[in-house]
Amino acid sequence: FHEYFHVVNSAYVYDAEYVVDETGNSVRPDMGPTAMIEGSANYLSNYTLRKLISDGAYSASSGFQTTLREHMRSVMERVQELLPNCPDFDLKDLNYGNNCDPYAFGEWGIAYLLNRIDNQDAYQDVLFPLINSMGYYAAFEETFGITFAQFNSDFHAFLDQDIDEQLAILPDL
Repeated sequence: FHEYFHVVNSAYVYDAEYVVDETGNSVRPDMGPTAMIEGSANYLSNYTLRKLISDGAYSASSGFQTTLREHMRSVMERVQELLPNCPDFDLKDLNYGNNCDPYAFGEWGIAYLLNRIDNQDAYQDVLFPLINSMGYYAAFEETFGITFAQFNSDFHAFLDQDIDEQLAILPDL
C-alpha cells in the first residue's frame, strides 16, 4: 500500500524533474518535501488498509490485529525518541539519512493535517490535483488553509501534547 500511494501521487505530478539531494537520493521537488512524500505514503497506507477492513472490502489475515491508534502510538514513540536530537526541525528539510526520520515525522504530520481539516482523503483528492497548476506549497495552502511554515510551527506544538491527546485525532480504525 505504501508504494501504491507513491504511484498514485506521482501520477498527478506532470513535471518529471529530479534533483539529487545532499544524501545522494533522487527526489522530485514538485511532489513536496521528502517527509510529506514518505509520511503520506505511510499514513495513507495504514489508514486505508484499516478502513478497507472496517468497511468489509478487505479481509485481514488472522495475525493482523493492530488498530490505527496502536500503530500510530508506536510511530509517536519513535518520534519522541528522536526529537531530542532535532528539536528545531523543519519538516521541509527532513530527508533520508536525517537525524529525524522523515517517514515517522511525516506520518504524524499527515495525520495532523488531515484531522485539522476533517478530511482523510484530502491529500489525494484535493492537494495532488492542484499541484500542477499551483505548485506544491500553494496547493498545500489552498488545501489546508495554512502556510507550510505555520503548519511546521503548529506541528511542533502538537508534538508537545500528551500522547492520549495526539492519538485522539485519529479515526477509530
